[in-house]
Amino acid sequence: MFGLRPGKEVRVGEEEGRYPRRAFLHETGRKLAGFSLASTLAPGRFDMTQRQTEPSSSSAISPVTRYELDPAWPRKPESLGTWAGNPAVMVDDGQQVWVSNRAFPAMLIFDPAGNFVRAWDSPELFSEKGPALFQSRQKGPYNLHLFRFDAAGNIWVANTNRHVIQKCDRDGNVLLTIGTLDTPGEDQTHMNRPTDMTVTPAGVFVSDGYGNRRVVHFSHEGRFIRAWGKNGVGPEDFIDPHAICHIGEHLYVVDRGNIRIKVYDFNGRLLDIWRDLMIPWPLVPTTDNAIWTCGCTPIRLDRYTEITGGRLQQDQIAVKFNPEGRILQIWAFPPCPRSDRHVPGKLNMLHGICADAQGNLYLGEAFNPGPQKYICSNQLNTTVKGEFPAD
Repeated sequence: MFGLRPGKEVRVGEEEGRYPRRAFLHETGRKLAGFSLASTLAPGRFDMTQRQTEPSSSSAISPVTRYELDPAWPRKPESLGTWAGNPAVMVDDGQQVWVSNRAFPAMLIFDPAGNFVRAWDSPELFSEKGPALFQSRQKGPYNLHLFRFDAAGNIWVANTNRHVIQKCDRDGNVLLTIGTLDTPGEDQTHMNRPTDMTVTPAGVFVSDGYGNRRVVHFSHEGRFIRAWGKNGVGPEDFIDPHAICHIGEHLYVVDRGNIRIKVYDFNGRLLDIWRDLMIPWPLVPTTDNAIWTCGCTPIRLDRYTEITGGRLQQDQIAVKFNPEGRILQIWAFPPCPRSDRHVPGKLNMLHGICADAQGNLYLGEAFNPGPQKYICSNQLNTTVKGEFPAD
């Protein structure tokens, strides 16, 4: 398309007279790059004069959505004791942030600025007796795993150690129990350490995943409808269905031990499998029908127990998918050892994630104490110094 006749000298400014051909190729490449980029971002007619009014490359607007730690969030009253692990964080319809806590109080609520709103416990919901899934030197409600809100604002909790899913009001009072309290099993009335649930127009779908390897479908009143899945590595199998959510009439299930996310319809028909992308933990839909999850990139696992053994410290990532499995965004956080102390800006076993209306992320770890907030921004706060290599 573009060429130079041999021996033809093209001058592009007096100062570039020593290397005319190089200057011409540089200028041509610059114009082509600008044209291609503009055509990609805004297909159709391209006005070259428009480039004169666009921001220069020295603008403070970054093309990357970035996240900066808010070290002051949250402000928990000292009278409420110290943080334990925070396996789940969720934002309600009033933009308040709910944080589960593996100590008492078991649920703490903050506003987006980090101000403490209130907390609750429920003796019916949180049992201090019996063996705990997550052992600790201190007693606490370690059986609370993941939780969600339904359309009416009720809170549904995976009460893992008591083998049930429980629907609660905003104060933690139990309204409905699905399963048989303190009795594990694998039939229409028993579960074995369920991990998560999602409330849909078609009923409640449960990932019955720590003790069993299945998805269970119940009515909104708790009546058994169907179940599917078994232990294994085949397309219909699970190794730890760890989380479940829905968008429209599609179910999304974390098959954590098999390093994949599986997509079903409400009848249990397998529609798609997202393989080999990451080891995911939760699944949290957004208001614009995307899905946030977190975990780490795939690693070799000689034993499945390595997933929960605190050794996932090669990286910690948050990933946003669209409903078809395309990665929309990914962000990595510096890892740190598993410990009993809060390490602001670093993470060990990233277990809970959610986003507020401004796109800020709230994160919780399985064991390291204390939730963290990361402010969403496209402001370029740092400068990359040095020159790009010639090749």
